[in-house]
Amino acid sequence: MCVIKNEDTFRFLFELPGISVALVSPQGKILEANHTACGYWGYSADEIKGLTIQDLTHPEDLEESLPFYAANACSTNHSFSYKKRYIRKDGTTVWGQVSAIWMAGKPGSPPCGLALVQDITDNQRAHELVAFERAFFQSVVDSLVEPLKIMDLNHQILAMNRAAHQLLPKNTCNTGALFCDHMSQKYHLPCLANTGSCNLEKIRDTGQPIRTLHRHQTTTGEDSVFEITAAPLIDETGLLRGIIETSRNITDLLTAEAKIQENVKRLEYVTHYDLLTNLPNQTLLIDRLNQTLARAQRFADRFAVLALDLNRFRHINDSLGNHAGDALLSEVAQRLSKRVRESDTLARLRGNEFVVVMEQFRNINHLVEVAQRLLHDISREMLLEGLPVYITASIGISLFPEDASTVDELLRCANAAMQRARDEGGNNYQFYTPGMTKQSRQRLELESQFRQAIAEEQLTLYYQPQIDLISGRCIGTESLVRWIHPQRGIVSPGTFIPMAEETGLIEPMGLWVLKIACLWNKALHRKGSNPVPVSVNISARQLYCKDFPATVQRILEETGLEPDYLELEITESMLMKDLQTAIAVMSDLNRLGISIAMDDFGTGYSSLSYLHRFPITKLKIDQSFVKDLVTDANARTIARSIVALAGSLNLRVLAEGVENKAQATILQEMGCNEIQGFLFSKPLPALEAEQFLSNKQRDGVPLRA
Repeated sequence: MCVIKNEDTFRFLFELPGISVALVSPQGKILEANHTACGYWGYSADEIKGLTIQDLTHPEDLEESLPFYAANACSTNHSFSYKKRYIRKDGTTVWGQVSAIWMAGKPGSPPCGLALVQDITDNQRAHELVAFERAFFQSVVDSLVEPLKIMDLNHQILAMNRAAHQLLPKNTCNTGALFCDHMSQKYHLPCLANTGSCNLEKIRDTGQPIRTLHRHQTTTGEDSVFEITAAPLIDETGLLRGIIETSRNITDLLTAEAKIQENVKRLEYVTHYDLLTNLPNQTLLIDRLNQTLARAQRFADRFAVLALDLNRFRHINDSLGNHAGDALLSEVAQRLSKRVRESDTLARLRGNEFVVVMEQFRNINHLVEVAQRLLHDISREMLLEGLPVYITASIGISLFPEDASTVDELLRCANAAMQRARDEGGNNYQFYTPGMTKQSRQRLELESQFRQAIAEEQLTLYYQPQIDLISGRCIGTESLVRWIHPQRGIVSPGTFIPMAEETGLIEPMGLWVLKIACLWNKALHRKGSNPVPVSVNISARQLYCKDFPATVQRILEETGLEPDYLELEITESMLMKDLQTAIAVMSDLNRLGISIAMDDFGTGYSSLSYLHRFPITKLKIDQSFVKDLVTDANARTIARSIVALAGSLNLRVLAEGVENKAQATILQEMGCNEIQGFLFSKPLPALEAEQFLSNKQRDGVPLRA
C-alpha cells in the first residue's frame, strides 16, 4: 500500500461524510474506502477491499477512467475529472462525478490514486428526463404536417418543427439565433408592429388568438400563401411569453374553385351563426329546437327552453359605446358557453337576448340550479374600456310538453316568463305559468314528505309469493315497498321510486327494505314455517357502492337470517353502467352465499357474451313478455328462448306477471315451472303473506291437478 504523508490530516479528510472517497492502486484495486463510499456502492468495508474499480464500473463506461489509470506513473498531483456509471452490489445503477489524482508515497512505494465520487444519480436522471421530454416534444411537433414555430417576445424563434425548417431559405445559417423575419425572406422585412402585419404585436394588444394570411417565397422560388394561426403563449403566472404560430399553405384554395367553396362555407356560417359571439343564431336555434321537439315527441321526453335577457344593456351601449357593448356580449357568450353542457344548445337570439335549450334534465330542481348558476356567472365583474362593469340577467323558463307543444309557443312562453322576471327586478328566474311553479312546489313538498315518511316509518313491505307449478307450493317471496301516506293513502311506487333515485333517498330506503325483509323472513323461521328465500330488489346506487357486500353481511348478522334465504334482484340494464365493478360486487355477494336473480330479463341492454360471467342463479322473464304469451307468437318465442338460455347455463327461470291459467300452462310446457303473479296471489301485507305461505306449504296443489 502506498504511504501518505501527513497521515492524521489525510485521515480526517478521508472520513468526512457526504462524499465517497477511495484509495486505489495503479491496477485499480480498491485499497481503502470511507463509510460514504461503502454505502454508495452497497458493500461493507471488508467486501470492498477485494474489488477493483473495474468490478464496480458499468461495462459501457469502462473507458471513462482509462486516461486516469494510464497516467498513474507520470501524473502525480495532476487531477482528472470524469463522469461514469457504477453497478452497486444490489445490481442497481448509480451515476458518479469523479475527481481523481495520483499521489506519490514514500520513496520506493508505488503511487496511490485518490478518487472522490459525488453521487449525481438524481441529477443525471433529471437531465435524462428533461432530454427525453424535449426529444418527445420535438418528435410530436415534427410529426405535424403543417409548419409550426414558437417565438418569444423579442421575435426570436425558440422552437420549430421539421416542416417549418423546410421553409427556411437555403442560405440560412443553422447556428445562432433565428428570428421570425428569417421565415419571410424579402416579404414584410422587418416584421414590425407599424407594418400592421406582426402577429406578436397584435396579440400583445388583444391577448386573443388571431388568424392572418402571409405571402411566402419557398426555397424553390415559388410564391405561396399561408394561413397563419397565432395563439398567445402564456406561462403558469398568466403572463404572455410569446406566441405559437401554425401555418397552412392555402395557395391551391385561392384558385377560383376553392374560393367559391370558401365563400359558400362563409355564407353557410353567416346564415347559421352570430358573427360577434360565434353562437348559433336564430335560424339555427329554430332548426335545433324543431329537432329537439321531434325527439321529445318520439320518445315521450321533456326539454326546457331558457330565455335570458341582459338587464341595463342599453345603458352600457349609451355610456361606453357599441364597441364596449359588443365586448360585453362576447364575454357573456363565453361565460354561458362554459356553463352549459355540450348536449345543450346555446344561441344568441337577437340583441342582448340568449336562449338555452336543455334536454335530459333530471328534474325541476336541476333547472333551478342551472338558472342560478347562469345568473351568478353573468353577475361577476367585467372590465370594459378599463372600467369594472356589473350586469345582471333575467331568465324565463318554459317546458315541453307542460307549457306548449310548438317551437314558437315555447319561445313565446319562455319570453313571457323572462319578462315577468324583469318586472320583478331582474337577476332572477321565473317559470312560465303559476301552475308550473305550483307543480314544482308540489314536487318539492312530496320529496319533503317522503323524507319524513322514511323517518316516521310510513313505508311498509308487501310480499308476493312465488309458486312452483310442479308441486304447487310456495318456493319464495318478493318484497315490494309501499308508501302509506297519511292523507293521500297508498302512493304509487312509480311516483316515489324515481324520486328516491333522483334524490339519493333510494339508499337509506333500500337498506331499510333489506333489513325489514330479513327480519320478517327470520321471524317466519322461528315460528316453524318451512323456510323459503325472500327476494329484495337492489338499486344501481346500492350495487355500485363499494361496501355494499359488507353492509349486506352486517344486516344478515344483525337479523340472524342465513344467507341461503336471501335473494337479491338486479336488472340487466343496471349491470351495463360499469360491468367490471358489477361483476366484482356480485361475486363478493355470491361468496357470502347469497343468491342473485336477474330481473326483467330481455328488456335491458346487456350482451349475451357477458351473461356467463355474471354469478347469478336465476333469470326472471319480464311480465311484458308474459302478458302476451297467449296471443303473440313473438312473445312466446322470446320466452321460450329465455327458458332455453337459462337451461343451457344451468340457471333457474321464473316468469313474472302470470295472471291466468293459460299463461301458466304455456310456461310450464316451455319448461318454466316457477311463476309469480295474480293467478296465485297479489302482493300481500306481512301477516297475510305469512298465512298464504303457511297454507301453500301445507296444501300445495300442482297446476295440472
